[in-house]
Amino acid sequence: MGNNKKVYVCVEIKMETEKAFGVTDGGELMWLPKSQITLLEDGGPGDTVEMEIPEWLAIKKGLV
Repeated sequence: MGNNKKVYVCVEIKMETEKAFGVTDGGELMWLPKSQITLLEDGGPGDTVEMEIPEWLAIKKGLV
């Protein structure tokens, strides 16, 4: 893709597996792979957190 730009999003963690977070930004549940995101603060299910994610993934998931 060639786009390495990162964006910051605030989402609520609803679920967590070994490899992904199930999150919502007030809409439908979406899964974000842990390999693609950076949590900017500690959090788990029930917490609203800020994440750094690739811009292409944020666009794909409708977060931007």
